[in-house]
Amino acid sequence: MNPRQLVAAQQKIAAACGTHIIQDVVTAIEQRGTRKGREVGDGDAGHAEVQEGEGSRDGGLKVVRYRAGEGGGGGVGEGEGEQDEGVGGDETNFRISLSGGRTVFAHKIVVAPGAYLNLSNILKNVVNGGVGGGGVVFDLALAGQTVAFVEVSAASADLLKEMPCIITSYASGELDGTYILPPVLYPDGLHYIKIGHHNKFERELKTKEEVEEWYRTGEGDPEAVKELALFLSQILPDIEQLNVFGGCCVTANTPDKAAPLVLKVCEGVVVAAGGCGYAAKSCDEIGRIAAQLL
Repeated sequence: MNPRQLVAAQQKIAAACGTHIIQDVVTAIEQRGTRKGREVGDGDAGHAEVQEGEGSRDGGLKVVRYRAGEGGGGGVGEGEGEQDEGVGGDETNFRISLSGGRTVFAHKIVVAPGAYLNLSNILKNVVNGGVGGGGVVFDLALAGQTVAFVEVSAASADLLKEMPCIITSYASGELDGTYILPPVLYPDGLHYIKIGHHNKFERELKTKEEVEEWYRTGEGDPEAVKELALFLSQILPDIEQLNVFGGCCVTANTPDKAAPLVLKVCEGVVVAAGGCGYAAKSCDEIGRIAAQLL
């Protein structure tokens, strides 16, 4: 399955169910307390999901998926301070501030910030004491990962159009396992097979500065790229590799990578993180569990 098509399909389904996808950077999440009255906006508040954006390299939490309440409309204001009244009813409500000036109001929130959960302290105004400051502490380790993008011809991509996503779990050369995506047509008009490693070439990252520098270099570990391209040539010997270059990402790992972190941290807020590198293939089930916890 083409992962980009999977995401597009998920977004289409979400939109059909009344979800508004807002591309913006979340700057703060605040608990607004219990008030009566209705929002000065054009509809009821709803539920929001905060995610790490694809390819985010600046520490931002870049996607908000907003599900409107039964009133339709919105609870989305065009500027902070313009809508100060509480959302209808006696429920606890939340204000999500966006860098573009918008404010999203929600009854319930799923926060899925990926590697930035511990680094951004995005929940400091929601969880009593702040994350790591006397409040909830998330036991996550951050690991820099290297990927290799192997360019193949359009003819080779067509030959591999039925190729599934592949995970290997055996040693080969310096690798202790890989994951391989089928050829994908990228925005530059070229087809690439993306291949990544398991534990062997992971690089421990402890600070926000280390994470940002890892993304800023953008090329990963050259030795890992070499090993990944070699491994791919061994399992697909008839596919010509036109070009190979490296990329990088960061995974958030729970202890022993036993399971993802899906946790209700307070009333109305669920955190989903710590995918251990497996979140893409498990995202539907992780999302279902998070929604049930709300």
